[in-house]
Amino acid sequence: MSDAPRCEYAVLEQSGRYLKIHDDIVKVSDRFLIARPEFAQWVKKEISYGYGSSETLAQFPFEVHVLTTSPLVLLAVPFDRKTYVCKNDDLSRFGCWQSERLDRLSYSLQLKPSVASGSFWFMPKQKTSEIHRISDSKREVKIAVNDSTLTLNAKDGLWEVLRH
Repeated sequence: MSDAPRCEYAVLEQSGRYLKIHDDIVKVSDRFLIARPEFAQWVKKEISYGYGSSETLAQFPFEVHVLTTSPLVLLAVPFDRKTYVCKNDDLSRFGCWQSERLDRLSYSLQLKPSVASGSFWFMPKQKTSEIHRISDSKREVKIAVNDSTLTLNAKDGLWEVLRH
């Protein structure tokens, strides 16, 4: 993983377009999150790529899931060591990408993130740069994305993600 930032990893969209993981997903998402004052205490002073690279900062309190790449929509779920997808000994696993600026945060491409109190979704390229908190009572969340709708349905403690 030490060479990951220099490698050209990408995801292939349904349209046939490639998105570079570090440029189009990680850097864009990091920029959005570090601009938020509520996350300032987890921002590293220097860019680094190692999991747990800072001994002085605590674990970033959310795991962040990529729901769709076009447009980029992410779901932040409070960190839970029992259900965490991108474990520090398994970062090479497909779909886990290390943040450059937020300590011990990995972005994951997982189809069914956990339903958890305190979750929120966001679109980092959205002009208003909002965080959309999900009410604990919500069992369905609809997100308008271009000419379609991204729907999250709570089922058995997990979000089923559908785009239609």
